[in-house]
Amino acid sequence: NELRKLNAELEERVAQRTKNLEKEIAERLFAEEMLRESEEKYRLIFENANDGIFLTTNGLIQFINPKAYEITGYQPKMVMGKSFVNFIHPDYREMVVENHFKRLQGEDVPESYDIIIIDAKNNYKWVELKSNLINWDNELAVLTFMTDISTRKAYEEELEILNRNLEDRVKQELERIEKQRQALI
Repeated sequence: NELRKLNAELEERVAQRTKNLEKEIAERLFAEEMLRESEEKYRLIFENANDGIFLTTNGLIQFINPKAYEITGYQPKMVMGKSFVNFIHPDYREMVVENHFKRLQGEDVPESYDIIIIDAKNNYKWVELKSNLINWDNELAVLTFMTDISTRKAYEEELEILNRNLEDRVKQELERIEKQRQALI
């Protein structure tokens, strides 16, 4: 009788533990599925972003997205493990490196700025960079978004030339009017 009672208690404990384990397994499977879905969503965003994206740790490029390849012409294998400085026009290198290291040290730096990069065909391209500090594999990293602004810069330059020409024409016209006025006096 005592043995049957102990056996029943043991079976009840085993049944309860089995139920708890089944619940834990179901929760873990659900969490794993949610993680897979989340990773898939982030992968889709990363691969289909309208901005180039690259991640650097210790000043070295760890990965780039397809849009970064489209903007720069560099395939991922061509840039991974290389210093991001190699792809920046010499006129902007010092400023970008300074901002990069200040950002890593927690100092205030501009959130975004325009620079010229050198693409895979050795052409210069204007890009806007927006960088953020993140933790990547327990390491401080910089996640940078890059937008090709070459067309915008060309339009700005054209507009500047047009404005200078207009100012010159207005100045010439005012001088002509002043000469006419002086001739009438």
